[in-house]
Amino acid sequence: MLKTRSRDYKVIWPVYFERRVSRGGGRRVPSKLALDNVTVDRIVKACRELGLEYEVFEGAYPSMWWRRTGYVVVKADGVKKEELIRRIASAMKKR
Repeated sequence: MLKTRSRDYKVIWPVYFERRVSRGGGRRVPSKLALDNVTVDRIVKACRELGLEYEVFEGAYPSMWWRRTGYVVVKADGVKKEELIRRIASAMKKR
């Protein structure tokens, strides 16, 4: 089990990559990297492709409490969260 409290582990929510969500609503990638219908499974496939260590949890993004999408905790090894999110988005976009 990953230690979610360490700085080396980053929480990644599907809403970070959703095309229909505004930046203010939670999207963290530019619109050119945003996708439709992002699921935890798509994030997991991208993490696997990038060789990242990860773990999946159930839960809902706090500002969208009614959508229980789940989230992924990824071991980042010193990589900033924004860079990690962009790498994952690029890997998902290629598929």
